[in-house]
Amino acid sequence: MLIDLVAGDAREILLALSLEDWDALDDRRRFDAHIALGAGEELEWLDRFAESVRVVIAGTEPRPFDESRHSLKGSPSSADERIVERVNPEWVRAVAAVPDELLDRVSARWVDLVAADGRELEPDEWQAFRAAAADLVGFCRDALVAEDVLVAWEI
Repeated sequence: MLIDLVAGDAREILLALSLEDWDALDDRRRFDAHIALGAGEELEWLDRFAESVRVVIAGTEPRPFDESRHSLKGSPSSADERIVERVNPEWVRAVAAVPDELLDRVSARWVDLVAADGRELEPDEWQAFRAAAADLVGFCRDALVAEDVLVAWEI
């Protein structure tokens, strides 16, 4: 699965995606933030990430990622095409608020939740989860100023 989170003007994001201009997504003059997830990651892992944040901070936010994304009018619906959805700003704010000192605990809980879903993780993958947690929090902090945050994914 390929997953991109992009922050900025929705029309510009959709244009870059439709042109498959992947390099443009990393252009900070055009977009406030971009993070590419994939290569074995699953969209449900973002639900587990949100759950790990809720557990570690003992709060009710962020809501599951699945509940925090909404379809865009005109978004492709075929399983072979890229799906583009809008991410709820509350989800972005909640993730951006995760304190740096809790990232290790969040990523450890995230690993536990993904493993509980039946995915066997090697110890070297744990570091990848730590880096991904930091990247997600950093993305959300950068995205706080954005007009829109979109998730684009395909299987």
